[in-house]
Amino acid sequence: MASSYTFLPWLRRGLAKKITEPDPLTNAPASTPNASVMVGVKLLADDLEKQTILHQTTLLGPGDIIGIERDAIVKTEPRAGIVNFEPTYFPYIEFYEEDLPWRYTPAQAAKGIRLRPWLALIVLEAPEFERKNPVSGGSNRVVLVKSAFQSLVFPPSDQTWAWAHVQVNDNTLDLSDLSKRDIAIGDALTRNPNVGSSRLLCPRRLRPNTQYYAFLIPRSKKGVSQV
Repeated sequence: MASSYTFLPWLRRGLAKKITEPDPLTNAPASTPNASVMVGVKLLADDLEKQTILHQTTLLGPGDIIGIERDAIVKTEPRAGIVNFEPTYFPYIEFYEEDLPWRYTPAQAAKGIRLRPWLALIVLEAPEFERKNPVSGGSNRVVLVKSAFQSLVFPPSDQTWAWAHVQVNDNTLDLSDLSKRDIAIGDALTRNPNVGSSRLLCPRRLRPNTQYYAFLIPRSKKGVSQV
């Protein structure tokens, strides 16, 4: 049987699927750094006046995350020390969990199609950045991109949705009915979590025989302030 590869522009699981604020796909920050959803708890007791309790719950956002586990990353390209990376390819980082790049984005997909990741992958040459000590309360050193190189390093904010995707390798996947896509994908990943992965790409062509440094950074200003 021929191999079957399915690519999706984004994927969400759990309570993040209930977020209702649309992603504006602009440089303007989200109206709130943390999304909130209504959660209902059903109580099973005969003598209660209210059987269901509703509560507006605030979800974790980019500013609440100070790092990810190394085990969450399954692959990086190019590998460390490689200076002849194929010039027609883009650098990327691959995650085991299919929803990780969008897990803490405080918005839903614009028109159900485009959703920007809460993370970004940037690749820099040594003269383009400098390292600073962490801000108060932070645990990681801060990478500052020099102003002269920022337009080269960072893609337009309304295009970052295009630099992340999900890949699912399952020959039995039936996506003929797009209205049931999420259910079909969820069933495939439940049967075998290893058939899926997510990738975050850096939209920069690498020059040969040049040393680069790759950084995984939060995309929001609040997230940066916590690094």
